Amino acid sequence: MPLYRFFIFVLISLTVAACDSDSAQQTLKQQQLNISGQISYRERIAIPDKSQLIIKLENITSAQKNGETIAEKTISLGNRQVPLDFQLQVFKDQLNKDENYALRASIQDKDGELLWTTDELHLIPVDTDQVSLGVLNLMKIEEPENDNNHIVMFQCGEQQIKTVIKNESMQLKMNDDLYLLFQVPTASGAKYQSKDKLVSFWNKGHQGILTIADMSWSHCTVVNQDQVEQLPFRAQGHEPEWSLSATYDQVIMTWDEGQKQSVLAETELNTYHTGFELKAYSDTRYIKVETLATLCRDDMSGLPYPYQVSVRLDNLDFHGCGGHSRDLLVGQEWVIQDLNKRGVIDFSRLTMSFDDQGRLSGFTSCNQYSTAYEFNERLDIASAITTQKVCPVAIMNQEKLFLSILADVESLDISINGALILKTADGRTITARR
Repeated sequence: MPLYRFFIFVLISLTVAACDSDSAQQTLKQQQLNISGQISYRERIAIPDKSQLIIKLENITSAQKNGETIAEKTISLGNRQVPLDFQLQVFKDQLNKDENYALRASIQDKDGELLWTTDELHLIPVDTDQVSLGVLNLMKIEEPENDNNHIVMFQCGEQQIKTVIKNESMQLKMNDDLYLLFQVPTASGAKYQSKDKLVSFWNKGHQGILTIADMSWSHCTVVNQDQVEQLPFRAQGHEPEWSLSATYDQVIMTWDEGQKQSVLAETELNTYHTGFELKAYSDTRYIKVETLATLCRDDMSGLPYPYQVSVRLDNLDFHGCGGHSRDLLVGQEWVIQDLNKRGVIDFSRLTMSFDDQGRLSGFTSCNQYSTAYEFNERLDIASAITTQKVCPVAIMNQEKLFLSILADVESLDISINGALILKTADGRTITARR
C-alpha cells in the first residue's frame, strides 16, 4: 500500500473511533440521571479532620421501601470545609417513574458519628437528565439537654421515631433521618409540618400519625425507653415446639407445631437488672413471659442466645431461648487471644467492635480496619478495608491471617467461660474475650 494511502486509512480509522467514542459517551449520558448541588450549614465551626460527606438517593414510595438506598456516594473530606460541591450519578433503569425518590446528605466524623444532616425532603424527578438542587443547608446533630425540650418516643409499625418539641417546632428523627417541623393549626391534638408540607406528624395523647411524602404510618404509639430497648423480642423452644413474638402492643404465641396460636394485647413490661418480665391479656387468655439475661443454647441447633425464657400461658408452661444471637456480639470491645489455635504475638493487640447497625471495626496490631456484617441464619462478614501502615513482617503476617479468617467466618459460639469463638466452614477459628 502506498504510504499516502496508509495515512489516509489511519486518519479515517481514528475519526471513526472518535465518533464511536463520542456516541458511546452520549449514550451513557442519556442512560444516567445526574444530581448536583452544594452542601453548607449555618454554624460557624469547622468540620473535624478526616470526616466524610455521604450522599444518598433513597426510595420513599412506601413504608416497606422507606430508606431503600438506590445510589450512594462517600466523599472523604480530609481538611476541606463548607461549601462542598457534590455530584451523584444514577442509572435511570434503577428508577421507576411511579415511585418517589429523595436525596439525603450527611457529614460523619472519622468514627462514623453523625454530625450534620439534611432536615427536609429533597424530591428528585426521574423524567430528566440533570437535577440541580442548589445549596443544601444541613442541620447539626445535638442531643437536646434543655429542660424546655419535650422528648417523646413513638413506635410507628416497625419504625421507631424520636420527637423533640421546643416551643412551636418539632425535631423528628427516624433512624439517621432528621426532619424539622413547625406547628400548624388543627381541629384537635397537635400537628407539626415541614416547610415544604411533605412531612407531617399529628398526635393526640399517646397516639399519632406520621406522613412522609406518599408514605403514611397511621398507628403510632408512645413508647418508653425500656420498651425501645427490649422490644421487639422473639423466643422459641422445643419439646413441645413453640415460638413467641412480642412487640410494644401485642404478644403472639404459637405452639403444638404451629397448630395453635394466640394473640394477646394490653402488654405490660417490667425490667430488672437480671432481665425483664412481659405480661399480656386477651378476653380469655393471659400470658407471662419471664427472661433471665444469661447464655442460653438452643437444644436443636446449639446456637447461643442472650436470654433464658420461661412462658406461662394460662396453665401451660414453656421453656427455651430468646433474643438475637447478634446481641451477644455488640457492645464492649472484643480482644483476640487466639488465631486458629496458633495464639497471637506477645504484646500485639487485635480487636473487634460490633455495633447494632451492622458495622465491625477494630485494630489488627498494625492497622485500623472496618467492614460490615450481617447475622441471619449465619454470620456474614465482608472483606475489610484497612489503613496502609507498614509494620514488622511478623505483625503483617498476623494481620493477613486474621483478616483472611475474618472474611470467611460463618458462625459464632460462646464458650462455657465466656469466650467468643468465630468459625469458618473449614474449621478455622478466631477466639476473643472481653
